[in-house]
Amino acid sequence: MDQRQAAVSHALVRAHGPVRLGAGVLAAPGMIRLTRPDSTGDALPVWPDGVTPSLLDEHQVAPVPVERSGETRRVLAAVLKCCWTDLSVDPWPGDPAPVELVLDTYRELIGRTDDLMRNWARGRCGGCTTPPGW
Repeated sequence: MDQRQAAVSHALVRAHGPVRLGAGVLAAPGMIRLTRPDSTGDALPVWPDGVTPSLLDEHQVAPVPVERSGETRRVLAAVLKCCWTDLSVDPWPGDPAPVELVLDTYRELIGRTDDLMRNWARGRCGGCTTPPGW
């Protein structure tokens, strides 16, 4: 695989999610191959060597604070539940889901309905692109 093909593979992953690979096809440099039982696979990018949280400082991006243990995972679970409606197919890229459906699912998951929880959930997925409109 030449440098141009590798760059195209990385662009495809950023645009559409994991790249499907045929049986025996290697992942592009900078990606890892996740092999399925039928020998096909998916290519996913890996962190470059030496990447640490200091990279956020270098790019002047603030880390997302985690005020409550496990809440980020609960928000992600609510998003997956709403966007991955057919459990017999791969979850990527999923179907768009209205924000209110995700928030209702999140509220049901945590057992609270107040606006603080809505604001907190929106803050956790403020940078998400999976459900449009967050």
